[in-house]
This record gives sequence, structure tokens and C-alpha cells, in this order.
Amino acid sequence: MTRTRRRWRSAALVAAIGLGFLVAPGAVQSASAAPGPRPSFHLPFPCGDQWRLDSWGHAPALDMVRVPRSATEGSVIAAPADGVVNQSFYHSQAGNVIQINHGGGWFTTYRHMQVRYATAGHQVFQGQTIGRVGHTGPTSNGTPHLHFELAVDANGDGQASWGFAGSERVRPWFNGVEYAQSNGQTWLHVYSNNCGEMPGVASTSSRMHVFVRGTDRALYKKTYAGSWPVSWTRVDGSVLNSAPAAAAWRDANGAQRVDVFASGAPDANGITQVLQKTSYDDGNTFSGWQVIGGNLTTQPAATVLNGTLYLFGRGTTETSTAVPPPGTTTPASVSTATPGTPGSGAPPTRSTPHPARRASATTRHRPGTSVPTCTPTGSGGAVRRRPGPVRRSPAGAWGT
Repeated sequence: MTRTRRRWRSAALVAAIGLGFLVAPGAVQSASAAPGPRPSFHLPFPCGDQWRLDSWGHAPALDMVRVPRSATEGSVIAAPADGVVNQSFYHSQAGNVIQINHGGGWFTTYRHMQVRYATAGHQVFQGQTIGRVGHTGPTSNGTPHLHFELAVDANGDGQASWGFAGSERVRPWFNGVEYAQSNGQTWLHVYSNNCGEMPGVASTSSRMHVFVRGTDRALYKKTYAGSWPVSWTRVDGSVLNSAPAAAAWRDANGAQRVDVFASGAPDANGITQVLQKTSYDDGNTFSGWQVIGGNLTTQPAATVLNGTLYLFGRGTTETSTAVPPPGTTTPASVSTATPGTPGSGAPPTRSTPHPARRASATTRHRPGTSVPTCTPTGSGGAVRRRPGPVRRSPAGAWGT
């Protein structure tokens, strides 16, 4: 499947089903505009990959190594959200560097890359390969890893500084979870949900329902009953960890129903559960989300054969030991109340507005300073488990 089709960028598809534009007019901001809402960032690696994240002594920057660590060198780096490459060059200390402008004042920076596949001015989409993990530049300490920084253009000059304390870098977010609140933090077995998304579609004898996950990670739908409505309807406000799947069928009791499935928000151990909601009135109203189990690493898929409903998805044979920050919503807290009349919500596109194309090879470091190494020198310390993120002693094992 081409990237165009996965991102709903096919003009033929949009024209055929009449869903209208998924990017709001006027969404592109000028370089001097105040920072906009944070895009929905994913881990910058392919769907289902597992990575270890460390803040070491340079929070809010993160160092990332693959699980298993031996697979780190040469691993694919994937754009965490849509954007335009702002910088792509070799730095004397940080090695191969790429920076992406995601619009609204939000930038991501990648250091020590083995190879760069995107050049300045290159438009990229979420999940697109931009390079591979390496250990270029002396500040990598010769150890393969990705040094990642999220930054906000705080002064409105259309750029984002990186690589030193006091730069415009901020705490990163992946899949709605905040990381690197302080130095010495470690997250183990963090799964990438950078999978691209397809809508869930279900057809009854008289209607066709299309379900998507919105920018707020909630469930939205459009229903075709002779014509397409202009606006998306917000079905439920619960946070989802995947795009939805849907099926319309008649169960063993003869009841006509529409079922929707999606992965819920991760619990304190990084485990997600598959959720289900059902409509018995041709998609007009739905029950609340019910937990049915799972822990899938992809968007689920649903189909019906001979009166039996089948649900598919890629699972994992390894229990996650990641410990996200406190306050993460767990499946048990997902509301199961029957919703009232669905209201009309904001357009639920997962696409990030495309920033204005602007190529720049200017690095923004503090004059007269150099890029520090990722970690203090010394031997690695023991991991100490406690509520909240797993923390590691200040002594690190690889570079910045």
C-alpha cells in the first residue's frame, strides 16, 4: 500500500466517498506565529519496534537504543509526524543531523545518524523513513544510538535551537505520554505506534459508517445514508492508542449490530487493552467502551465469516516493563457510560498541517560553545525500580 493511500491523500478516494478535506484551510502558520498545538508525535521508529529511552544528564533530550541493543546500528528512523526538513547536514561533533519543522513552532532534531535520506526542504509524512541510527560524531562516544530532541520556537524566529542547556528544546511526547521530565530517567521496552492509520469501515443494508481517530485521539464517525454529512461526529471522548476497526453483522441471536474496536490508553506498565463498543440501532448510538483484552502493537482489523466475528492484530510475546509517568489513563478508567446524542466535533484528521517550506542549514548553538556528550563518563549504574519512570544513576553507558 502506498504512503499516499495510507495517509488518505488520494484525491480519487476523497472524491469517491465525499469525506471532504482533512486539512483545515488556513492551518499553515507563518514563521513568526506563536507556537500552535503540539502535534500528535509518535516514537521515531517503525511500527512495533521496541526501544529503551534514557534522559541521562541532558533532560529533556533523550538517547534511544533498540531492544535488543545489538540491533540499534542501522535501524530505521521514521518521521514522528508530518513536516518539512529544516536542516540536514554533517556536524563536526553531533555527526549526521536532521531537523524537521512540524509546523506551529514545533521541531524535532535527530543526531548521530548513520545515513540521512532527507534533505533540507524535503516534505515528509508520519512514518516515512528519514535515515538510519548510527554513531557519527565524537559526542556519540562511538556507541550506536539516536539522540532525540523536541523543541518549540519560543522566540518566534521560525527556527529552533538544539544541543545545549538553555536551548529551545522541551520535554518530548510520544503517543500522548510525556518523557524526560528530569535527568537520570529510563524507560524500558517502549513500543512504537508509528504505524500509519486507516479508517474503520462498516456497512449495513442501508448505511455505511466510517470511523477514524481524531487529533485528540478520540473516536469520530461519518455515516453515509444517501449523502455524506459535512462534519465528523465525535462518538466518544476516551483516549485511544490506535485507529479503530469496525464490522457490521448479525449475531447468533439475530441482532443486527455495528462493533468498533481500538486499543485503549496504556496502563502504568505500558500495556494496552483492546476495547469494544457496540451499536444495535444501525450506528445511531453506541455503548461505552468495554475491555476485551489484547495488548496489540498495531491497529486491529475486524471481519465476519459465516456469522462469526474475527478480530486480528499484531501482538507481542514480551510483557512491557516500561513505566510511564504517573497519571497515565488506564483501561480500567475508560468510561463505560452510554453516550447521549453524539455531538459534532472538530475535524478528526490525523494529518498535521504542512508547514511552509523553508530550507535552512543554519545550526543554532550558543556562540562559542560545543555540543556536549550525551552522558557523563564512568561505568553504568544499576537500575532502581520505583513508581513512575525507572531511574538510573547519573553514570551512563553511551554518548549523546
